[in-house]
Amino acid sequence: MRGKLIDVWTILRVCKAFATIALIILNLNLAYGQDKLSTPKRFRAKSIEHLNEMTDHWFEGEVTFWNGKTIFCQLSYSPLVPEGMVKIADGDLIRVVTVHDVESFSFYNHDTYTDHTYYALPLINNRLMFAELLYEDCFYAILGSRSMLVEITNYLPGPSAGTISRSFEYANMSYADVYRGNAATATKFIMDYRWFLIDIKEGKAYDFTLDPLESEKKKLKKFISTNNLQFETLDDYIAVIQQYENLTGRFCEE
Repeated sequence: MRGKLIDVWTILRVCKAFATIALIILNLNLAYGQDKLSTPKRFRAKSIEHLNEMTDHWFEGEVTFWNGKTIFCQLSYSPLVPEGMVKIADGDLIRVVTVHDVESFSFYNHDTYTDHTYYALPLINNRLMFAELLYEDCFYAILGSRSMLVEITNYLPGPSAGTISRSFEYANMSYADVYRGNAATATKFIMDYRWFLIDIKEGKAYDFTLDPLESEKKKLKKFISTNNLQFETLDDYIAVIQQYENLTGRFCEE
């Protein structure tokens, strides 16, 4: 499944210990422009217990560590810390590993009949995070990441009750108790999806916007409008990339 993305991934692996050098070599410029294709997809959990139920899914898969060791095991991916984490079943124990331990991991989902592969990559401010390879061709790859946001709303108690503040922060379940609400606080958990566009030839990564596709931006906007693309599914993102490649005359050699 790595395919052409392996070029970018290999350089990241070599440079992992030298974050500044990796930033220079790969020039991982994240574009926060005006043409973001969609807002994050979100859902809400009723409680921390409900949240764990929704995110705690186990699969047979393999995990490759930064030291080169690969193990086959039962694993579960969790977005309950900003960069993601992996839980590994080790007999009766559950071992938790992070992006600083794991280079990549993969598993097969028998319910959806789909393969999933994640890589630890410095996609945001040169900070490692787990991102799933969702699509790749000769020129571009699409990666996706999931993080859990916490929406905390504070209310003014008493007869003058009303919302006085609302804040968002990335969840960190190491401090789960602070998210338990009280009479004056309401807490909601929101799954935040983020999409990244990888330019394989140039070794660059971007937030998925139209900015990296600047030369055909106007035509792509028209294409999006004509086809009523809502960016609710991966297919819409792929359609934009393939249309851009058609417009620029880029074709993969067989």
